[in-house]
Amino acid sequence: VLDGTTQADLTPTLLENQSVSNHRVRLELADHAILDTVIQVRLNQRDTLAVSLAALPSMLSLVSNPMGAAIYFADEDTAAGFTPWTQALRPGRYRIRLDLMGYASERLELLLAPGKNYRPTVVLKPQYGWVRITRPVFGAVIVDESETHKVPPGHIQLQVGEHTLRAMNARESKQI
Repeated sequence: VLDGTTQADLTPTLLENQSVSNHRVRLELADHAILDTVIQVRLNQRDTLAVSLAALPSMLSLVSNPMGAAIYFADEDTAAGFTPWTQALRPGRYRIRLDLMGYASERLELLLAPGKNYRPTVVLKPQYGWVRITRPVFGAVIVDESETHKVPPGHIQLQVGEHTLRAMNARESKQI
């Protein structure tokens, strides 16, 4: 667009017989930033306007359940942030890893298009381990001081992390 009037649909193009003065040039391309500039046309001179139009950024909002997962791009060792996280990124393909202690790592591969918004929600899967009570215990084992976690002795499956276990019987209570 030259001075508000469409001159050509495609580039490169040659604009001839323009008056000697300043002219407003506007270049538009879908999913790219618009270039709006002023050029000076001089007498008996041919000039070239060479430009690159930048692709519009993509907006990525990563959410995890539970939140607080560290976000790693490709095979980076440094976290880019923690969920929930929002960032404008250049369009393209991204390999992302989410890590949270006590949960299995989740990997995503995303293809971000220019000017688009993405909001993936990743549900992290808990990791579990086993505790084996080997001494005879008559009564129950209370996990993390909660009566709702009263379980019989033997093998106890718990989410990975730190826990407090207390063995109880009718006569005594002992932390294990």
